[in-house]
Amino acid sequence: MFKPGDHISKDEQKAYYDDLRKQHEWECETFNKAQDCHMLAEFYQTVDGNYKKAAAWYKTLCDERDYSRSCSFFGTCLLAGRGTDKDPKAAFDYFKKGCALGSVEGCHNAGMMLRSTKYAEAGVKPDGNGAISYFKKACDQGFRNGCFMLSVVYLRGEAGAKKDMPQALKYAKKACDLQHTWGCINAVKMLETGDGVPKDVEEAKRLRKRAQELVEGEGGNVM
Repeated sequence: MFKPGDHISKDEQKAYYDDLRKQHEWECETFNKAQDCHMLAEFYQTVDGNYKKAAAWYKTLCDERDYSRSCSFFGTCLLAGRGTDKDPKAAFDYFKKGCALGSVEGCHNAGMMLRSTKYAEAGVKPDGNGAISYFKKACDQGFRNGCFMLSVVYLRGEAGAKKDMPQALKYAKKACDLQHTWGCINAVKMLETGDGVPKDVEEAKRLRKRAQELVEGEGGNVM
């Protein structure tokens, strides 16, 4: 495996990926495990850029093997029209299936579609309470983006959902605990201003420091 700082030629790189592709194909064919075949599909997508082949694998693994990540990945293909025809309604159905089978990405993506008006004409109408339900499922499994978006829906009262600032703060802080920088920042703003929640200057300072640590880890500054 290549390491940072290694100087490799294009021929060496090609040979490496050819070997890796053969390994994934052998594992999928030999063991016939959904996880191995999904990794092969990801290889086709990310390394080969063969979205059509990857999408076909994701669809098969979801439809025939109920492999949760493949359901979510195929939903993403359908939503973007990569490797298959663009179909937001079908994408939503695959996200829902992926979520039901345990995919946090499926839960999160289903929530993202329900908080938006973008897909209404395709048959996915905005539903803030539905979005909350899906984001909670993702958040409960430790998916930080799900916690953050749950906070946002409560904060703004999106798509018919009722604004709930204590809940918005709760999930912003949980997102922060899971190292989501903007979760920390939103919590700081609510605590400093007392926007729908009691002011807490000391807690705001703690979370501001946490946000700064997260941003500095990425080479930036915050607030």
